Amino acid sequence: MISLKLDGVKKGFGERCIIQDATASFAEGAAHLLSGRNGIGKTVLLEIMGGLSAPTCGTVQLDGRDVTRKHPATCRRIVMAQAESSFLDSLTVEAAVRLFMALRNLPAKKSLFIDFDPFSLAPWAKTEFRRLSLGWRKRVILHMSFVADADVTILDEPTVGLDTVGVSILGALIKERACHQLVLLTCHDPAPLGLKDVHEHLLKSSGKDEGSVLVTYH
Repeated sequence: MISLKLDGVKKGFGERCIIQDATASFAEGAAHLLSGRNGIGKTVLLEIMGGLSAPTCGTVQLDGRDVTRKHPATCRRIVMAQAESSFLDSLTVEAAVRLFMALRNLPAKKSLFIDFDPFSLAPWAKTEFRRLSLGWRKRVILHMSFVADADVTILDEPTVGLDTVGVSILGALIKERACHQLVLLTCHDPAPLGLKDVHEHLLKSSGKDEGSVLVTYH
């Protein structure tokens, strides 16, 4: 059973406290939705869980191993698709995906999009990433996240820029992966994804102007 646990996670920048207390457990078997108003710190918390940012204090453990220590074996078990990703714009879609896979030590076949191409990227394989629309750039980033087949997949506002077909494909991928892996996401409108079994975790103000706290609803 894959398990990600937060214990007393806090995060501040200078004198400003963003996350006052985040304590929760996340397990495979259902998608986990992190909700809360804009600016409350959802992206900050996801980046901490993804190992991209260190908490000011507190711990994040994946199956008992501290994520913030950035052990290579632990890092490979987590992948995060950021809401706004800046990649190497001059690369083609194919080259960008190959580089991503190489950085994660994943095998890549000569025909890259034959076995796995849920977002229909094959026709755009030789197109430079920077020439794609927002929706197609998002498809590339999401493709990378799912082709990684990581134990933990973190998606920050994954529907932004996607058309209805892309959202439907994404929803199906999340439901399939959440059965045997851990999927966490933020989404301003999760309804179109069609996720029926979702565990909600609400990040809300502490009421003391001292950062936000995390509350879990089952």
